[in-house]
Amino acid sequence: WRCQHEASNHLWELYYGGWLAPNIFFLGYAGVVNIGGVRIGGLTGIYNRKHYQMGHYEAPPFSDDDMRSTYHVRELEALRLKQLRQPLDIMLSHDWPQHIAKHGNLQGLYRRKAFLQPEVEDGSLGSPPALEL
Repeated sequence: WRCQHEASNHLWELYYGGWLAPNIFFLGYAGVVNIGGVRIGGLTGIYNRKHYQMGHYEAPPFSDDDMRSTYHVRELEALRLKQLRQPLDIMLSHDWPQHIAKHGNLQGLYRRKAFLQPEVEDGSLGSPPALEL
């Protein structure tokens, strides 16, 4: 999982995961950890249809465009998690799974974040790969 304003160049060095700081572990772009018998999986990145089926072509030093595209989720990462043989207990994702808003209080969401209503209604809000996982 990543926060909104991550250091893409540093996270790229930890593609498969690792310690970012004391008590802060990055699961990688797609990863699984087992903590006390609880399997936790994570898919990082924002869904972008243009970049989804591409590989990661970005390389440091990142251009402005590469700084944005490097944090877009790729199909390869979703496929890695889909191949897990044992189920996860907890799944984390940066993006909401597609259609997740329809499983909650839509009117409350629209009151707080009216700008999301068109995306909820046309089905474009959220991440298709996060929904699949």
